[in-house]
Amino acid sequence: MWTPQFKTEEDEAVGLSWFLKNDIVFHDGKDLGYSALMMLYAKQKIGITVLVNHVDADCNQLLNQIAKSIRF
Repeated sequence: MWTPQFKTEEDEAVGLSWFLKNDIVFHDGKDLGYSALMMLYAKQKIGITVLVNHVDADCNQLLNQIAKSIRF
C-alpha cells in the first residue's frame, strides 16, 4: 500500500493514493465545502487527521499547530 508506484511533479512518491515523502505518509483532499489532511509518521507511530467544513481551509497549518501543541 505504501510502496512507491510513481513520482509526482513535486518529486513525491505515490503508493495507492498515499503520498510518501521521507518518513511521512499522507493524503489530502477537498470537495464542495470540505478540506481534509491525514499524516502518518510511521517511525513515531503517530497519526494526525484534520477535517474542516471549509473548502479553502489551510489543513497543513492546522496540522502543524496540532503537532506543535502535542510537542511532536
